[in-house]
Amino acid sequence: MKIVINRSGGLAGGEPEEVARVDTSGLTPSRAEAIEGAVRELRQRTPEIGADLIQYEIVVQDRMGQSTIVATEDGDPRNPVYKLLNAASAP
Repeated sequence: MKIVINRSGGLAGGEPEEVARVDTSGLTPSRAEAIEGAVRELRQRTPEIGADLIQYEIVVQDRMGQSTIVATEDGDPRNPVYKLLNAASAP
């Protein structure tokens, strides 16, 4: 699975910025599963709506083709967008 994560919005708004790019095929099985699991959770979640929320556009390329998921930061630490960001940016 290949993933590109772009961030936009928030108080300052601004142009989308790429914050992560990852290909799970080159990762350890546990890290790949953390990322792929977060993507599965995000696919089932409806993003919060709010003018000042930070928004993420997550472009996913997998065996099913390419799809885009929109997610927002809502302050809830259980939000899978945080799991995805942490796992995708880990060294």
